[in-house]
Order: sequence, then C-alpha cells, then structure tokens
Amino acid sequence: MVPGASWQPEYDFDITPRTRAKTGPAVVRLTVGALIQQATGEDWTDARVMLSTARPKLDAQAPVPAPMVVDGYAQERGKVMVSAHERRTELAAGAGGKKDGKSAPQGAALDDKGNAFVLTLPHPISVVGDGHPVWTPVDVIETHATVRLVAMPHADQHVYQMASLTNPAAYPLLEGRARSYRNGAYMGDAHLPHQGVGAPLEISLGPDEELQVKRSTLDDRGVDAGFFSSTKQILRAYRTRLTNQAAGPETIELREQIPVSKIDDVRVELLGKTTSSGYQLDAARGFVTWSVTLVRGEWRDVDVGYAIRLPDNWDVSSAQ
Repeated sequence: MVPGASWQPEYDFDITPRTRAKTGPAVVRLTVGALIQQATGEDWTDARVMLSTARPKLDAQAPVPAPMVVDGYAQERGKVMVSAHERRTELAAGAGGKKDGKSAPQGAALDDKGNAFVLTLPHPISVVGDGHPVWTPVDVIETHATVRLVAMPHADQHVYQMASLTNPAAYPLLEGRARSYRNGAYMGDAHLPHQGVGAPLEISLGPDEELQVKRSTLDDRGVDAGFFSSTKQILRAYRTRLTNQAAGPETIELREQIPVSKIDDVRVELLGKTTSSGYQLDAARGFVTWSVTLVRGEWRDVDVGYAIRLPDNWDVSSAQ
C-alpha cells in the first residue's frame, strides 16, 4: 500500500417525468461516479482500479491507556427544559461541472466484504501522479420515482419539486455530492447522506416559482400553572398560506413539525382546536403532513398548533 491515493463518490440523478405535469411517475437514471486522485509521483496509465470503502491504517500504533477519573460537584440548580431545534433539511444549489467525456460504463463489479465493499471499474483509467483529480463513471442504474410538490415552511418558504425513490444500487450510496437534472437540464447540487441498499431517498429538483408559501406566527406564549392545574404550558401556533399560480390544479404536500419529548415529565400535545383538519401525524418523529389541492388562483391557509406541558417548578431555556 502507498499513501497519497484517495477517492470520493459523486452522483448524478437525471429525472425524466413520464408526463408534462409537475407531479407523477418518472424515470431516474442514476450515474455513480468517482473522483480519484493520487500524489504518489508515479502516473497510473491504463490501470485497472478497484474502489474500496475500507480505511486501512498505514501507521497503526497500539493504544496507550490513560487514567480514568470520576469526579463530581454539588449543584443547587433545579430542572430546566431545553428546547433544541435541529435543521436536518438543506436545499442547496450551485454550479455544475462537465465530465471528461468518457462513455458510460457497462457496470461495476461488486465484492461485498461485509462492513466494507469493493467496486471494480469496468474499464481501465489513467490517473496522473500529481494529485489532480480525475472523474470516472462507476455504474449506471435506471429506476422509477414519483415527483411531488413539497412545502416545508419551518425550514424554507418555497415549494419544491421532489423526486422520491429507493436506492436502486446493489451497494450503499456513500455520503457525497449529488447533482440533479430534469430532462437532462441541470437543476442544482445537494449533499447526499449515506443511503443503505433499498433505503428511501428524496432528490430536490429545485423550487417551483408558480407556487407560493408564506408562514406566520399565530401564538408563542407561556401560560403559568393555575388553580386547576399544576403544570405550566408553552403554546405555539403557526399559519401557512399556500397559493397556486400555475396553469392547472396542483397538489402540495405540506410538512410541519412539532417537538418530540424525551422526558417523562414533559408532554407535547397537538392541539386539535388550532390545527387544520385532514392531517396525518407521525407522533414518534413529530411530523404533521397535509395534502392540499389548489386550482389556479386559489389560496388556502393551513394552521398547526401545539402545547408543551411541564411542571411548574421547571425553568425554560432555548438552545438552537
């Protein structure tokens, strides 16, 4: 083994809808690529390359034990509820790059090593030894997808076209850069997290400017414990207005979130009186979704409200 050689995955998702509608079935052509670079000082000319996910330690050193210490100190602070917000969805766009013109591969050979796997490139490649990266195709796979219109106003006030599919490869898709295309036209870049075999994933095709979404706050206040209750409450409510300026009727999947309590003393309740009907609730993950169909020029308000109930002797802190 020699140091100075590495590779990282890249993915191209070319999505072709079967109809001219904004939503519906589509065909996805997934091109799995690899950026290979090596700075060994020796060029690889027409080399047969295998890509491995294993991480060998070239200069491994046995661990040296260190002292373990248990310590403690007195603290007079009472219980505090911390409201933490995790932004897990990031919709990014950027400039795309052209490939080096190589023909599409016939398919990569997979050698499953359990925790690691090896992909053998279907054709020889040349990689110069000065560290300059070379892009090469690894595999091309076609599968089916469904294109939907999705709004997530708590994260971004746009309606996005999203393609839903499952990982069609016989191996996991490692974390890396993903480019999305619609009918061959470049739409943008995104970060693809690790996807297991057959795992569901969504690819963004960018915002739809003919559909608008605007979110406003209806309620955000605390209610102290009273004569009939020993718990305090934090009440929050939001309103999302969806507007359709497209030529025909469109169906938008609206996704909202409510907190999920990890503490027995704290309860989170979705309030039916302040929440629009027709929702589906995933209580384990705190996801609330609606399917909203609008004709051209129509708008509709969708409300969500929830209460966080906690003991009166708790303080409240907020962490982002």
